[in-house]
Amino acid sequence: MRGARTGARAAPHLIAALDHVSGVVLGQNVVDAKSNEIPAVRDLLAGFDPADLHGCVVTVDAMHTQDDTAAAILAAGAHYVFTVKGNRPTLLKALKSLPWAKVPIGSTLTDRSHGRHATRTIKVIDVPALPRWPQFTGVAQVAQLRRTVTRAGKKSVEVTYVITSAPYHQAPPATLAASVEPTKTSQYIARSFFPSSSKSSRNVLVNAKSLYSSGSWTPSNIMAHELGHVLGLRHEHTRPEAATCFEDNNWRPLTAYDSASIMHYPQCNRTSSNLSMTSLDRDGIRKLNGGSGN
Repeated sequence: MRGARTGARAAPHLIAALDHVSGVVLGQNVVDAKSNEIPAVRDLLAGFDPADLHGCVVTVDAMHTQDDTAAAILAAGAHYVFTVKGNRPTLLKALKSLPWAKVPIGSTLTDRSHGRHATRTIKVIDVPALPRWPQFTGVAQVAQLRRTVTRAGKKSVEVTYVITSAPYHQAPPATLAASVEPTKTSQYIARSFFPSSSKSSRNVLVNAKSLYSSGSWTPSNIMAHELGHVLGLRHEHTRPEAATCFEDNNWRPLTAYDSASIMHYPQCNRTSSNLSMTSLDRDGIRKLNGGSGN
């Protein structure tokens, strides 16, 4: 938080809930200086109306892979997707010990760009009914995600383990494999895809260094711009009213031209420099998804 730290006061430590679709921060709390983020997440969730969380999927950092947090999410009628790392050593060891080589690949995503070839595969099974299997609140499926990257003839492999409370019919492998990947390119801050994109190119690439050093463009608004493409929105500046940055004619208007739209590049005659969502943006998203726009 800019300007929050002074000579006599440390900057506050905030924890926030972010809507993955719109990029909007739905709520945030200050983490008590004598506490930590783990109970703060549960306090944040408790501040929401359960009706707003019902049917949602909650994702958090691996440090929040906690039974109490899972119970709070499930009590609100939502599901969780948790990454399992070293803070849950017994569960992580059990997941690693499963016979993944015999499990068929459920989904594969590939990306070729900037001299690299990346492949992500996911294998998913129901939670094992094995003796002494470590219990975790509400878990229904476990998954292994493998990311293989080849660049300049050198191959690297990263394996991650995931647990979710969502059963197969609600979270099949392709859903769990939704890809948000880091990139070091200087050509863009983030890059996403359209609904018509092939399955192999359905990933969101993010330059984390640029994401957090983009001036008045906040990370949440940059990601909201990219998620606008995922929903099917084109750049607003490709419309003739922008008078610059034309891309193509493969679009249709959902609202009147909006020179302040979050989908409008600031350098292309945008009338606002902070890349925030407008009421016309929200109107367009509702119309795109079959609503009235009102």
